[in-house]
Amino acid sequence: MVLAAGLFPVLESVVAAGWAPPGYDWSANYLSDLGVPQCVVTDRVICSPRHAVMNAGFVTLGLLVGAGAALLRSLVRTRWRGPVLVAAGVLALGVVGLGVFPGSVVEALDGDVVRMALHTTASVAAVVGGLVTILLVIVASWGRRAGYVGASAALLAVGCAGVAVDVLGLDVGLGPGAVQRLTVYPIVAWLVLTGVLVLVASWRGSLGIVAASDGVAMPAPGAGPGS
Repeated sequence: MVLAAGLFPVLESVVAAGWAPPGYDWSANYLSDLGVPQCVVTDRVICSPRHAVMNAGFVTLGLLVGAGAALLRSLVRTRWRGPVLVAAGVLALGVVGLGVFPGSVVEALDGDVVRMALHTTASVAAVVGGLVTILLVIVASWGRRAGYVGASAALLAVGCAGVAVDVLGLDVGLGPGAVQRLTVYPIVAWLVLTGVLVLVASWRGSLGIVAASDGVAMPAPGAGPGS
């Protein structure tokens, strides 16, 4: 999950670099434009020769997020595990859907209304599922891991601000593509942050160390001197 989410901006850059002239516009073009399989001209130029790479990346990231969602169990209290896993599952399915149904959320490219509807549904599921997952993990981790909770809250705030600007159609001088990234990048960054936390916790456990409920590291049972 860490590797997939961390490499996502790299994948995006590689696909954008192969964009047909006049080139990919990070401000005007949407993230989903990178996966559109045909060349069209609407209010912007869309022609992504490496669309298959982008769509494969969406599917791979979604599958890895789904597989890694089980690791969130170690971060949250028992009563929150069910809701967290459901929200993370919606996020994963949404990301997979972006790759399976490449398209646009603002127009029916080549008149394909069905694909537009499916892509839009996947996009909403990915963003809402991601932001709700972050919120639930924050609530479920409240009182523990203050640094992680604070960083998660900051990313959630940025993501929600991006959604508000996008939904309300506010002109903040960034362009629609950049605004869309305000909703997506915080989720990607949170996946990396959370994956790193889980990996560190697993590494500490392999050394015979567990974290106490107050956040103070202490030896695991049987790992003390003379054991």
